[in-house]
Formats: sequence, C-alpha cells, structure tokens
Amino acid sequence: ANKLTFESMAEAIQTDYKINKRRTIRSVDICIRNLSIAFKGRKAQDITEDAIKDFKLKRLAAGSSNDTINLDLRILKRMFMLAFKGKKIHSVPSIDFLKGKTRMGFFTHEEFLSLRGALPDYLKVLVVLAYNTGMRKGEMLSLKWNQVDLVNGKISLTAEQTKNETPRIIYLRGELLEAMLKQRDWILRSFPACEYVFTYDGRKLEGLKRQWLQTLKLLGMEGKKLHDFRRTALTNMTRAGIPQIIAQKISGHKNESVFRR
Repeated sequence: ANKLTFESMAEAIQTDYKINKRRTIRSVDICIRNLSIAFKGRKAQDITEDAIKDFKLKRLAAGSSNDTINLDLRILKRMFMLAFKGKKIHSVPSIDFLKGKTRMGFFTHEEFLSLRGALPDYLKVLVVLAYNTGMRKGEMLSLKWNQVDLVNGKISLTAEQTKNETPRIIYLRGELLEAMLKQRDWILRSFPACEYVFTYDGRKLEGLKRQWLQTLKLLGMEGKKLHDFRRTALTNMTRAGIPQIIAQKISGHKNESVFRR
C-alpha cells in the first residue's frame, strides 16, 4: 500500500475499461485529469478522507457542479475498489458524494406531437423511438439495421451499447413499428449503403444539438433535453399500468431507486 501511486491506480482503471469495452472510457480519462490536479504523485495511502474533502472544496470553489464532482468521485472510488480487489491496498477510504441535481424534464403528449412535427425528417423517427421506449441517446445513435427485426418487430441492443452493459430486447408495436418501417424505406431509397438506423446525409448521426436547440426555440420549449423522453416514457408506462419490473426491463434500469426517481 505504501508503494501504490495514484498514477498506477489510474492506469489500472483505464485498462479495466478497455478490457471490458466500456463505452465511457473517454469520460474516465476526463475524470482522471480532474483528479490528477489534486492527487498527482501521491501514494494511495496518502489519499485520505481529508484529502478527498479538500478536493471537493477546491472543485466547488472552481465552479464545478455537484454532479460533475460526483463523476470524479465515482471514478476515484472505482480506482480504490480495483486496487482493493487486487490486494494492493488493505482498505478503501470513505467517499461521500455531494447532493446531485434532480432532473425533472418531461414532455406532454402535445409537446411530443409538436416537436415531432417541427423537426426535420431525419430526426422525426428518433423522437418517436425515444418517446415510446425511453432509450438513451447513445443507444439510439449507435443502432444498426442488423439489430432491427422488422418482421418480428424487435430491436436487439448489445451489452456494449447499454449503460449498464446488459443486452436487452425492445419490441416494436403500433406507431413505433410503422415509423421504423418508414425509416427503413427512406434509408433504402436515399442511402442504401448506410448501416445505421439514424443518419445525416448517409453518415452516422453523431449529434443533433444545433437542430434540436433551433426547433425548441421555435416551439418555445427551451431547456428541454432529448433525455427528458426517458422520464416521459417511464412515466407513461407507469400511468398505463405496466408493472414496474417490465418497465425497468424496457428502459434498462437495474437500480430500483434510480427508476423511481
């Protein structure tokens, strides 16, 4: 324990993320850079609870949000847990998280219809899928046609695509299946070589920030986020009487407390 350094723990977590093909490896690199400002060159045994509290205070003073600091702290905790599991340290310091911001964004059905109508064609089906299933942005943008079974009406997400690294099946019915059939027909006519469900000019759709913000401003919905459709879909499922365990399987929530929030 008196030989293990912060840099060694950082290298270990980066290796862990690469081996397990975690999608958030870039976020880990950012967190490590933030942590290294405070802990660079330190031994693991010197990263005490007091040192961690000092890190929090300095990050807050620099204007970082509680949620951003918590991301750094989660990576630090994971670094210690890997070291503990590898028997390189004998104990893990207590790491308390700051109170995070509760996200409250939500779309009414009327707002969804207005947004779908105002967005350009290449984004319409994306919001239909988000509204009906609560899929995460990354899951939708990485979706390929070989994962979509339009005959049996289902989407198969791989472990690499999901946040909790658990594969899941999402079924397509009603207007959602109809929308996906139209999307497939449009892709085959316009960009037959494109393997992605959502595309811009035949290439994988990487983001929608500019068009999204412009449309929200036009409709007077500034501040809404695509992720708000996730809470919207789960709320609609609950109101419709769908059992929580089924809604969790659709959304991919493993943690009941996060689902309820």
